[in-house]
Amino acid sequence: MRTTRSLYGLIMLVLLLAFSKNTSAQAGLSVPVAETVYKNWTMLAESDKLLDVSYRIVKCGNAPQLHLSVFNENVMDQETKFTLEISSGDQHFSKSFTFSAKKLTLYKANCNSDASLNVLKLDLPAGYDPENIKIKFSFQP
Repeated sequence: MRTTRSLYGLIMLVLLLAFSKNTSAQAGLSVPVAETVYKNWTMLAESDKLLDVSYRIVKCGNAPQLHLSVFNENVMDQETKFTLEISSGDQHFSKSFTFSAKKLTLYKANCNSDASLNVLKLDLPAGYDPENIKIKFSFQP
């Protein structure tokens, strides 16, 4: 009986150590990316279908990016299409987006968001001053 208890205790100790090592290894995988915020969340537009679009300019690691936030306030799923014209000084470019949003759901890109939100991230081209970005926004039919 005593041998069984000792064996049980040893097994529990080994399992506890294995679990704690696995947990600490997993925790190391989700190290947050350092970010520098140049412009915090700013509302771009709200559609007549109750869909809000906001943006921010941020540097994740080495590259300045434009992050988008899409909030579907509607009680129905919907797809939205919009175009951004992004300029810095005398440089500019346009980018069109098509995004499907579930009802009553907020989608918000950030430096540590998962790959499903990469569509809401846009790398700024070289030469663009992240502190001096202007954005024109338009919903598409």
